Amino acid sequence: FTTNNGLPINTLEVILADDYGNIWLGAYGKGLIRYTGDQFTQYYNNEGLTSGLVWAFYEDKNGKYWVGESGEAPFCAFEKNKFTHIPVEKNIYLRRVQTITETLEGDLLVSTVRGVWQYKEGILVNVSKKYGLPEDLHTTDICVTQNGLWFASYQDGVYYYNQETKVTTWINSKSHNLVSDLVNDIFEDSQKKIWICTNYGISIYESGKITNFSKKNSLPSEYTIS
Repeated sequence: FTTNNGLPINTLEVILADDYGNIWLGAYGKGLIRYTGDQFTQYYNNEGLTSGLVWAFYEDKNGKYWVGESGEAPFCAFEKNKFTHIPVEKNIYLRRVQTITETLEGDLLVSTVRGVWQYKEGILVNVSKKYGLPEDLHTTDICVTQNGLWFASYQDGVYYYNQETKVTTWINSKSHNLVSDLVNDIFEDSQKKIWICTNYGISIYESGKITNFSKKNSLPSEYTIS
């Protein structure tokens, strides 16, 4: 699909399939798009978005939709085809939401250009220090595992918070030979390996050891975003 046959814009940032069979697309500058199998529906300024730069979309365990965009209050609830902007603690300007996820306990976490936040009682609260992170850390992604949380950052590598010990380990190019500290994405595979995508290659973390992949060992492109 392109703009030639119904897609509102060709540049997309995020894609998600919900529990009802809908495909949701985050568009770069054109808001949120839903594909039902036979048509595209666009949700943008008229429905309450401000910038239209949708970077994140998430369906929580209760089936509620959450959206991350750019702007002063970039975290939104999406319900009945309308966006409701969630206020930020102390009115801090977050600039941009990067990802939205839930912990195993059901806490809704939001990674932003200015730290990690949690949705609590209708407001976003900074919880960076709770997880042993710099308060203003440019956090690009959050990976929830059985034993803890991984936080990817842009410039500082990654941080691992052990849920049992409450200890945070900082993993970067100097401490663990991470291929780059400019991290775009992080995820856990079926074998419990942690894949870290960066601007200069991929690092795989397994049992405390790092294995790096770059052009030196046949990686076609070092710039990896997902």
